[in-house]
Amino acid sequence: RTGNPIYDNKIYNPANLDFDVPNGGLLMMNEIGYKAAPLPGVHSTWIRGGLMWNDSNFNDFKTGEKQSGALAGYLLADYQFTQIDPSSVFTAYRGLYAGASVMMGDEDVLPFFASYEARLYGIGLFDSRPQDMISLSYTYNDISNSLADKVNHFSAISGIFANAASQTAQVSYTAHVTDGVYGTLGLGYTLHPSATQRQGDGNALNVMLALFMPL
Repeated sequence: RTGNPIYDNKIYNPANLDFDVPNGGLLMMNEIGYKAAPLPGVHSTWIRGGLMWNDSNFNDFKTGEKQSGALAGYLLADYQFTQIDPSSVFTAYRGLYAGASVMMGDEDVLPFFASYEARLYGIGLFDSRPQDMISLSYTYNDISNSLADKVNHFSAISGIFANAASQTAQVSYTAHVTDGVYGTLGLGYTLHPSATQRQGDGNALNVMLALFMPL
């Protein structure tokens, strides 16, 4: 029971089926936003922002003591800037989209306390595959200075050093297989995939294969 709910959940709830884990608490979220559906001549727009409060027990990196609760917030925006087929309300969604995200939380208790993402994606770019999606994204994750100071203070003894940030570039293709079923193939590369590393640790190349279907 470390006081880190992410670590504790991984150790004590590996199947993610237990709703009662050590140091786990209630997560509350509230969101407001604006969303305009794509119509002929009207491009899709979706802007949303919100706050999250998690009353789990966290370890404070500065003091080493447990802290009850952590606050985080986010702002996301997506906009459709081209329409391939604006002739119908059923095809106006096809086109190119761009989006950006900013998410931030308490630096003293969250190892990755800030995340910034830029994304470019296309839906229905090919007439023969009107429901497929291609996406390209870049994500920059800020690593807590509070954690870095604590880790680097003992680096001479532990041989473990804190990274300043983690960066990921990913490309993926999502194909419509049949009604309600989609398959995704993605390739991503991450610089500094962990908040900490040892001398000589490398980066990460990840291949994603997923199938989504209704239950």
